[in-house]
Amino acid sequence: MKNEGISNKEELKGNVLKEARELTNIDISVIANEINFRLVAKQARLDQFYQIGQSHFIFRFKTKEGKIDLVFNPPKFLFLRESEKTETETNPFTTVLKNNFLNRILKSARQIQNDRILSLEFEGGSVILECIRKGNTVILKEGKIVGLSEEEKMKDRELQQNGTYAPPSTAKKEISNQNVIEAIKGKEKTVVAITRAVAIPALYANELLYEIGIDPKKESESLKPEEIKAIAERIEEFQRNLSEGKTRTLRYGEKYLVADKKLAESLNKKNGDTTGVESLSQILSSLYRKQMSTQIKTTTEKKMNQLLSRLEHQEIRAKQVEAEIEEEKRKGEWIISNIEKVNSLVQEYKSIKASNDKAMLEEFLNKNKAALTKNGIKLEI
Repeated sequence: MKNEGISNKEELKGNVLKEARELTNIDISVIANEINFRLVAKQARLDQFYQIGQSHFIFRFKTKEGKIDLVFNPPKFLFLRESEKTETETNPFTTVLKNNFLNRILKSARQIQNDRILSLEFEGGSVILECIRKGNTVILKEGKIVGLSEEEKMKDRELQQNGTYAPPSTAKKEISNQNVIEAIKGKEKTVVAITRAVAIPALYANELLYEIGIDPKKESESLKPEEIKAIAERIEEFQRNLSEGKTRTLRYGEKYLVADKKLAESLNKKNGDTTGVESLSQILSSLYRKQMSTQIKTTTEKKMNQLLSRLEHQEIRAKQVEAEIEEEKRKGEWIISNIEKVNSLVQEYKSIKASNDKAMLEEFLNKNKAALTKNGIKLEI
């Protein structure tokens, strides 16, 4: 879809987008469509599976055109990219997933209850990707959980091996004209009232309200009936365009979102630097690469600092050891050069000790600048 006044660039250049935000349910819907178009429609097979961290996975798919990675690193990343070299770790979870789905055809990608949850459905089972909070990955076969990245026990649900899967409960209703109208009430800000009750992210609700000339911070009860009607109709229209694929991914300033024609034109008019990109995956891939690069740099710097600290400690210790050796050497040389005096003192000390004369012992110690120790006497040399 082309929008007048909005450029469409193949590559993301510059540093306008600093970092990724958390994924929204709308992002998941868009990514599901991308997966169905780029993988499902081409009968892609799972070629390999990698676990990078606790909730950081890469699914590698094989198509006739080549290999494509699906990167999952919640709560900010879920996207497709051209296959890249990956280092991995092996554990029971990755083994279960590979045993069940390796070389299996991906049948569909489906969003669950309009939430930040995606189901990858294969022949014989499915993999649930939850982008909520720190994320979770659940392997289902014949309705039972046969593997999951993290067991979970909460008030509304329990995820454990051999149990059944249930998504997190939500009080938010799906986007519809009536649900939006019912949500707009009370003294709450309009955007808060809508997003509290309806499954539309604040980022999108804010921009859609600005588009139709309504301040998102305006109290709900102060809205006129015609304004409420306009809000409900516009949000429902946006949802319809989203489900029909009549949207595109845009970036503006330090933000990015998916927009239909009306929203795109509004954003361009308001910001003046709106850029259309090929896909949401393109933006997320670019931001992911930037984040990974930063993490590698930070990790490298941390390791270098730790190494330098250890080297500095070793250097200090080496100097201490050297000083200790020199001191012991000096003591040894003194003993050798004063062997007769040392032997005489030892004999005198033994004699005084045998006599048990404390006054004589104290006089001996003072005269020879010595001190009693656990094993004998200590001389100052």
